[in-house]
Amino acid sequence: MALSVVGLLAGYEDAPVWIAEDETTARILHAGELWTINGAEGKTFSIIAIAPGTVVSEHGLEWELDHAPLGLLADTGISNVVRSIATIQVHTGTAIAYLYK
Repeated sequence: MALSVVGLLAGYEDAPVWIAEDETTARILHAGELWTINGAEGKTFSIIAIAPGTVVSEHGLEWELDHAPLGLLADTGISNVVRSIATIQVHTGTAIAYLYK
């Protein structure tokens, strides 16, 4: 998906933004939004900040984060693994989160 499309979708805050592709489900998460992932144990999960000042928490993953700042487009949240029911929360900023099938 083109970065320009992600940028346009990130500006849409009136309803949740889901992106479904053949091998991936993605969500754009704004400040205060939470994604609970069930039944995905062993699957790969990634999250990327698409706004400055993004802070996230991730639980139920191999590498958990607790109110961790993510640099804009940084690789800090790339290639994690779901270990149980996962919860992803964006506290500030905006991120795109990917669950690979």
